[in-house]
Amino acid sequence: MKKKALFLLMCATVMSLALMMHNEAQAQIPRFQTLAGTSTQQVGRSIKQLPDSGYVVAGYTSGASDFDVYLVRLDRVGNVLWSYSYNIGGNDYAYSLDIAADGGFIITGKTQNNNNCIRDDVFLLKTNNVGTLLWTMTYGGSGDEEGACVQTTSDGGFIVSGRTNSFGAGDYDAFLLKTTSLGAVTWWKSYGWTGIEGFKSVQQTTDGGYITAGSTSSITGNYQSWLVKVNSTGVTTWSRNFGGTGTEGIWSVRQTNDGGYITAGTETSYTTTPDALMVKFNNAGTFLWGRTYEFTSNWDEFLSVKETCTGELIFSGYCQGLGFTGLNGYVLKTTNVGAKIWSRAYGGTTGGEFLWEIIPTSDGGYATAGQSSMTGGFGSDDVYVVKMESASGSSFCNDVLLSEATNARTLAIDNTAPGVSQMNIAFAITSTRTTHGQWVRLCNDPGVSFGNPCVMSGLRQYTPELGGAPEPAGVAGFVAEEEQGQILLKQSTGEMEGQFRVLPNPVEKGAPFMLEVPSIEGEATLTITDMLGRVMYQQTFTHTNIENEMKIATSGWSDGTYIVSMKTSAGVRTVPMVVRR
Repeated sequence: MKKKALFLLMCATVMSLALMMHNEAQAQIPRFQTLAGTSTQQVGRSIKQLPDSGYVVAGYTSGASDFDVYLVRLDRVGNVLWSYSYNIGGNDYAYSLDIAADGGFIITGKTQNNNNCIRDDVFLLKTNNVGTLLWTMTYGGSGDEEGACVQTTSDGGFIVSGRTNSFGAGDYDAFLLKTTSLGAVTWWKSYGWTGIEGFKSVQQTTDGGYITAGSTSSITGNYQSWLVKVNSTGVTTWSRNFGGTGTEGIWSVRQTNDGGYITAGTETSYTTTPDALMVKFNNAGTFLWGRTYEFTSNWDEFLSVKETCTGELIFSGYCQGLGFTGLNGYVLKTTNVGAKIWSRAYGGTTGGEFLWEIIPTSDGGYATAGQSSMTGGFGSDDVYVVKMESASGSSFCNDVLLSEATNARTLAIDNTAPGVSQMNIAFAITSTRTTHGQWVRLCNDPGVSFGNPCVMSGLRQYTPELGGAPEPAGVAGFVAEEEQGQILLKQSTGEMEGQFRVLPNPVEKGAPFMLEVPSIEGEATLTITDMLGRVMYQQTFTHTNIENEMKIATSGWSDGTYIVSMKTSAGVRTVPMVVRR
C-alpha cells in the first residue's frame, strides 16, 4: 500500500479576459471557403472548433459499395490536415459530432447490416483528437433507429437524440439515450404517441436536464414542431407542440443565456411556401415570440441555431429563389428577439448548397459546414466549409447579401405529455478507418481586422478559445487574494493503489474539492485546462512542500468540463473534472 497526497483545491481561475483579448487582438480573422471530397458524394453535417482554432467536420461519404462515416480536420485558414472514412457495417451516415471530455471526437448517426438484419441502428463512434478509432457502439432493436444529435454531458458521458420504431407507442417514437464515456447505456427512453415522432436536436441545460426538439404527427394528424424538456434522468418536465394546418418541424434548439430556448426549423402553415421559422420560449416552456423568414414562392429552412457571445442569434440552413437554378446555403444573424441584422447566401450559381450547422468562432466570426455541388468541386456533392466574419457575414467569395420578407407569428401551443417507454439494447462493433478524399480551398483572406471575442457559458455548446492562455502564475502571484481561494497540499494514506480522481465530481462552482493522486516522488506539475486547451491553473512543486498552503485567484470558472493532469517522473495522469452551478 502506497501513500497518497490529498490536494484540497478551490474552484478558481487565473484567466484574465482583458489579457487574452489583448493577445488575440494581434491576430487576424480568416475568411475562407473549402471543399473536401472525392468523385462520389460527401456531406458535412456537423462542425466544431478546436483548441488551436482549427475545425473538425463530421458527415458521410459514398464509397465503392456503400456510405461510410466521414471526418475532416481543417486548420484555422481552411487547409485540410487529414480526412478519414469509417466503415461500421453497411450504409453508415454521421449526423452529429461533439468534442469529448478527453479532447477526442464523438459521432452519432445510423448504420445498417449489424446483428444479422438489414435495419438501421444508432451508433456512437469515438476517436481521439487525431482521428484514431477507439471504439464503436450500436443501439437498436428489431426495427429502425437513427441518432440525430450527440452532446458531451457534464459527467463526461454523452446524450443522444433520435427516433426508433423498435420501441414505444407508435409508428416511430422519439428517443433520448444517455451513456457513459465508454458508450455503456445509463438510460434510454422513447417519447411519443400513436403517430410518428422524432427528435433532431438535444442540449444539456444549466439545471442538469436536457432540452430536445423535433416533430410529431400524433396530436393533429399533420406534422407539428415539438419541444420537450426533461430532467437529468429523462423524466418529462414539460412538452410543447405547435403549428397550424400545414407541416412544421424543428431541426435545432439551444438554451439561451436568459435561461429560455430558441428553436430553428420550417413551416408551411403561415406562408404560401415552406419557410424558415424561429420560435422563442422561456425556461418554463411559455411561448414568447415567433418569426418567419421567406423568399417568394420557394423553399427556405433553418437547420441550425446558436446564440452568439454578445447575445444575438445566428442561423444556418438553405434558401431558394435568388436567381440561381438550385438551392444556396443561407445564414441569418438577428437580434435576441429575431430582428434581422444581416443575411447572406453562399454557393454557386448552379447545383445546390446546404449549411447544416453553424458555430460562433473564437475570433468573433462564424463557421458553418454542409454540402455543395458547385463548379470547382470533386463530385455530386462535397463537404462545404465556410468561415465568415461577423459584421456582414462575408466569406471573401461565392456569397451575396440578401433581402427577404419577415413576419411575426403568434403560435397556438399544445401541452399534451407524451408516453414514455424504457429501452436498453446495445452492441459493441468493430469498425475500420481509411484515409479518404482530397480538398480544394476556393478562397482565403486572412487579412481581416479583429472581431469581438467573448466567453460563452460552459453548458452552451460552444466555448471559444481566446488566443491562448496567460502565463500560469506562481505562489507569489496569489498572496493578495482573499482567503476563500486556497490549495492545501497534504500527505495522506490511501486504500486504492494508483487511483487518480476528483472528489466530488461534478464540483459545485465556488465549493472546495479534493484531488486524490498516488504519492509524489520528486517534482510534480499540476495543470488544469478547459476543453479548448486553455491553462486555468498550473503549479510545479516537490514532495517537500506538500504541507504548505498556497493561494490562487478566484475570478470564477464557466460551467463545463476541465482536464486535470499531474505530471511526475513516472508519467502523466489525467482525469476529467466537471464544474457547474
